[in-house]
Amino acid sequence: DPSAAPDFDFYVLTGSIVYNAGIDASTALETEDILDHLVLKAVVKEENQDTEWAQAVVDAYHSDEFKTYLDENNDGLWWIPEELQ
Repeated sequence: DPSAAPDFDFYVLTGSIVYNAGIDASTALETEDILDHLVLKAVVKEENQDTEWAQAVVDAYHSDEFKTYLDENNDGLWWIPEELQ
């Protein structure tokens, strides 16, 4: 609970809690290296892989607009795959 932070000399929080609590991510002393098997992925059933809507999601993730959004809004809270940077 971030509201208890003043009671501690240091604490560990996940990025989602940091974001939701409005904590400045630049105050982090250390960040973790994300392990490949822990990376969140958007997936679909195999039969939906080639559908128009699934391709629209892929296109959105790789769009210039999404890259711009990430550049403007990622204050060190989100790990961004290299292909989306």
